[in-house]
Amino acid sequence: MTNDFAQRQRARRRLPAWLALTMPVVFLSFSFGITFFVLVLARRFHDFLHPEAVHAGGNTVAIFVPAFLVGVSLGGMLLGNLLLWLIPPIRERLHANACDFGAQSFVNSMRAALQAVLYIALPATLAMAFLAYAPWEQ
Repeated sequence: MTNDFAQRQRARRRLPAWLALTMPVVFLSFSFGITFFVLVLARRFHDFLHPEAVHAGGNTVAIFVPAFLVGVSLGGMLLGNLLLWLIPPIRERLHANACDFGAQSFVNSMRAALQAVLYIALPATLAMAFLAYAPWEQ
């Protein structure tokens, strides 16, 4: 386990600086975008259930942080990896970097991440966002 982690760290250090900086920006952009979408969806659902409700707007941070931490970050990584994979020079560089230590294929990794998003992250994030607006209180 430790040897695999050390190999991954060495592989990350071999990435060019522009790519090492691009990856977190893409990941965070998708993560915050998905979080915003989920929160808007939850607010619309709440408005549908309780159209007469007045919104104070004080619980935004209390909703945003747990939703981001629980599930959205995995979805952001999934979409970010897909976007980076669609760019051929980045795909070739990442593939060459991963092949050095026998990493599993991109398709298998993305399939496992998609299953985690669909079965764990998405339901947990949606449940947290919907429950945070407390539809039973209005």
